[in-house]
Amino acid sequence: MLKKILLYIWQLPQNLLGLLLFACYNNTERFKYRGKLYQRSNNTPGSISLGEYILTGSRYQETWDHEYGHTVQSKMFGPLYLIIIGLWSLQEVFFDRDGDYYDDFPEKQADRYGGIVIDENGNRVSTYVGTDV
Repeated sequence: MLKKILLYIWQLPQNLLGLLLFACYNNTERFKYRGKLYQRSNNTPGSISLGEYILTGSRYQETWDHEYGHTVQSKMFGPLYLIIIGLWSLQEVFFDRDGDYYDDFPEKQADRYGGIVIDENGNRVSTYVGTDV
């Protein structure tokens, strides 16, 4: 229990932002997946992972697993997550000119941590086979 509390505090900036966004989208579907709380809404244009909270507009497991990978990064970087991962990801969303969003550092790493691989056809696919989908 103490470890969980300390980990939550370590990720406090993104956890607080995640709670705020959850409150803003409070009339949406919530579910647990891979031990994290997800909130899915058709009004959410993309997905964002903030500490223990994930907001998504997607119904695809690959997206959920990718966002789970960002929660691993959040644990690693703690209070620097928003600067190191968040700013990089935002600039990729708005300024990615080469169209390879998932090929750059934080996104490729999130895919790896979330269990996303590239199949023989070049598609991103999930390798997670848990029972909590």
